[in-house]
Amino acid sequence: MEVSHKVLVVLITVAIVFLVMGTLFNIEKISRLTGYGSTGYVNVTIDTSSVINVTATDCAFGNGYIVTGNVSALLESNGSKYGWSGAGTAASIQLRNDGNTNLSVNVSSGKTLASFYGVDCSSQTCTYQFWSADKEGGSCTTGLVAYPGVSMDTGNKTLCTLMRHQDTMDEVYVHCRLNITQSVTPGAKTDTWTFWVTGL
Repeated sequence: MEVSHKVLVVLITVAIVFLVMGTLFNIEKISRLTGYGSTGYVNVTIDTSSVINVTATDCAFGNGYIVTGNVSALLESNGSKYGWSGAGTAASIQLRNDGNTNLSVNVSSGKTLASFYGVDCSSQTCTYQFWSADKEGGSCTTGLVAYPGVSMDTGNKTLCTLMRHQDTMDEVYVHCRLNITQSVTPGAKTDTWTFWVTGL
């Protein structure tokens, strides 16, 4: 029985299709075994974050007066007091670098010496000062303000020129120091300090 040319062409075409499909299947299996053509891509951009957090907000010295026989009273927020009838405080302002970069930190107050005390007592050596110290060793590598401190006013004052952001080296104390003389008028004396940061 003779097969027509048309039937032969169809059979050959089907055979070629199966041959090509089998070849492609085998090539794909081989490429998987050899790791052929596998790539991946990961991309992330981490922005700089310059953040200072005031974790303890005040130097609250409480009530008191200059003890009789003294011409002035000295109060320091590290617990020291001289010539003062009240308890004073051992609590200072505390700062923590909560960003991901080192910081330069400045501080300014809302009042001058005269406006804080309500009288110009500079001739009697009253003072309104701060000094800074590490709460965690090495937190401020340069620029800490040494005791007895710097006079506060409305201008920016350097507090620390390089404050670290590492978790165990990122906190500093801001101590307050007041020398109150007899010329200071009675009443509450309050002020707000603002902390300014620049990322390094």
